[in-house]
Amino acid sequence: FYSNSEEIALALNAAYASLPNNSGSNNPFIVSELMSDDCFGGGGVNDNGFHGTDAFVEATDDYYLELFQVNYEGILRVNMILDRFDQAEFLDPVEKDQAHGEAYFLRAYFYFRLATFFGTVPLKTSPAPANLPKATPEELFGQSASDLKNAIDLIPDTRFDDIPVESLGHATNWAAEALMARVFLFYTGYYQATELPLAEGGSITKSQVIAWVDDCIANSGHGLIPDFRNLWPYSWNTDALPSQ
Repeated sequence: FYSNSEEIALALNAAYASLPNNSGSNNPFIVSELMSDDCFGGGGVNDNGFHGTDAFVEATDDYYLELFQVNYEGILRVNMILDRFDQAEFLDPVEKDQAHGEAYFLRAYFYFRLATFFGTVPLKTSPAPANLPKATPEELFGQSASDLKNAIDLIPDTRFDDIPVESLGHATNWAAEALMARVFLFYTGYYQATELPLAEGGSITKSQVIAWVDDCIANSGHGLIPDFRNLWPYSWNTDALPSQ
């Protein structure tokens, strides 16, 4: 396997399938709110596990385990691709760079999810079995930064309007630039740093991130809605409220 572009595409689909979804304990936002004061844990009479987690008492289920597992599932699948990528034959060099960049983007995304949710976790960049200790924040965020830099360098800067319909939903150059900004903001803010380290040495600076964001704004083809409030029209437009 991993001998041609079709097999790489299938492997990438498997990696995309490991992205956290919007159901239950696989949703990062939902489980991150369970032990906070922002909401109650579960609204159903049988949501004992959610209630227990919310109250900091013994719960029937571990609602953080699935999020941990599914991200490492994705990391393993991406590591398998990256470890064998050079043996795959591509007829189109642009398609090759796109696929290679997507793999790097996905690994960066999975590790960013883990690092922001769990803090320090083991860092695996090889598919070989290994029982590793927790990595440092510098190592984790440095790996995400390096992977995103590779993705930015590899993925073609095709405007959103020009992306074929069958390719929509795949990681783009613009997604990599935007995610780099998020990684930079989280790391420099939470860990009180001025630069984002790179796994191979060196760092990503604020000016580099600004240049990527400006590139995304100017050239991606994406845009913002004219009125920010329209993201929540029902909550601010009193005309939409039912009569009392």
